[in-house]
Amino acid sequence: MGLFMVWLRWAPGNGGHRQAVVPGPGGKPVRGDTRINKVLTAVRMFLLHAVVNKVAPAWVIEQLYELGDDRDLPVEARGESGGMRYRLRARHRLQEPETEVDRASDEEVVAMLRACRSARDRLILLLLSRVRLRPGQVAGLHRCDVHLLMDSRSLGCDVEGAHLHVIRRQNVNGAWSKSRKSWVMPVDFLVVQAADQYAVERYEIPGGQVAPSSNRAFDTEPRHPCPRAAPDRPEDPKTRVRRRRCGKEWPP
Repeated sequence: MGLFMVWLRWAPGNGGHRQAVVPGPGGKPVRGDTRINKVLTAVRMFLLHAVVNKVAPAWVIEQLYELGDDRDLPVEARGESGGMRYRLRARHRLQEPETEVDRASDEEVVAMLRACRSARDRLILLLLSRVRLRPGQVAGLHRCDVHLLMDSRSLGCDVEGAHLHVIRRQNVNGAWSKSRKSWVMPVDFLVVQAADQYAVERYEIPGGQVAPSSNRAFDTEPRHPCPRAAPDRPEDPKTRVRRRRCGKEWPP
């Protein structure tokens, strides 16, 4: 398995020009530690399947795993019993470097907020930056998930304060939450204010009213063409603004 790890790190893929593993000083590895660990996990699963089906001998498992305890695991993964538990630990595994997530700074978020042209875009940006929702979770929000009142017991919710319910469900637009569990995320006054502005803007855009049968929070696509000025009279300035909001420009 150790030689296989060396081959994974230095052997070129199908598109490589070299046919032999020739690592040299300063050479760039073909595959990183994370990729190699994933390949090793798949190989171990294939070998375990072969042992279970009597295709490979039983001593193969001894070459893949060693008996270890849970002292090297995080506290969250040790269980609630408090006693020491034993497990099979992979013998061959590379130490993956911890990389910091390149998150947007406050200055970058403010610059993006200034560049937003609608209240809808500002609300989506705040949900991503301040509430820390994933894009799939934002796109999968339903109107029944948004509780912006201080007391939502009238809506059948006992959670206090303004908050959002993140629920994993099948959506028409294909949005999907990675987390299988549902939880509640509190929101601050900026998100509440942005949601109020988006609600006002949503009903001002011609054809942008939400259909009664739709429960999606961001289902505001115009269903009717925006009004066009008559050719025999000058165009109203408000009509021009509405056409720009809809993303449509006609010649005067």
